[in-house]
Amino acid sequence: MFPLSKPPALVLFDCDGVLVDSESISNVIFTEHLNEAGVSLELPDMQRRYIGMAWPDIRRLVMDEFCVDLDNKWHNKYRAASDAAFELHLKAIPYAMEAVKEVRDAGIPYCVASSGPIEKMNTTLGITGLLPFFKDCMYTGWDVPHSKPFPDLFLMATGKFDVSPSDCVVIEDSVPGVRAGVAAGIPVLGFTAEGSPHSLVDEQAHLFDDMRALPTLLGM
Repeated sequence: MFPLSKPPALVLFDCDGVLVDSESISNVIFTEHLNEAGVSLELPDMQRRYIGMAWPDIRRLVMDEFCVDLDNKWHNKYRAASDAAFELHLKAIPYAMEAVKEVRDAGIPYCVASSGPIEKMNTTLGITGLLPFFKDCMYTGWDVPHSKPFPDLFLMATGKFDVSPSDCVVIEDSVPGVRAGVAAGIPVLGFTAEGSPHSLVDEQAHLFDDMRALPTLLGM
């Protein structure tokens, strides 16, 4: 299927790990705060269980598995710590801005569809200079009944643009994200940057590891 023979009707970008290199920062902080709350997990275990999921789903799973309620006070403390670290260390994924510019300049509709809340996207995209590209087209898993790996978020976004899911492309770096795209009937590009905590080898996605390849993969 990839490279496409013609550009898609809509490109749906995930945020963390696709546009911004936030996961190497936030995953460590999230694991530390989990441990402080009494959830005994090492970083690889935390990543395997929760990365790519929306916060309400993570909170429910932690409660079910560990009988620990990560309340709003806990979440606000974690968010403050991660935001402070983002201000110091966060960068865009290499060549992500250039790839988004090429999509925009080609006249291809695009958006960002992330499990994270709008506030987090405003922070991370703002720090990295990407927010002006997406400020009017950001969709969050918090606004649908079921976030990734369910298809609700992507189907909401394609519905907003009034396009058929099969004519679109999702760019994802996590297992829940890839599975959400597949469930929505959208072809998936799996971004596997060096140092990514995710393994997409067994998932139904066409893998690539350099954003400079994206325009060609999209048939531009």
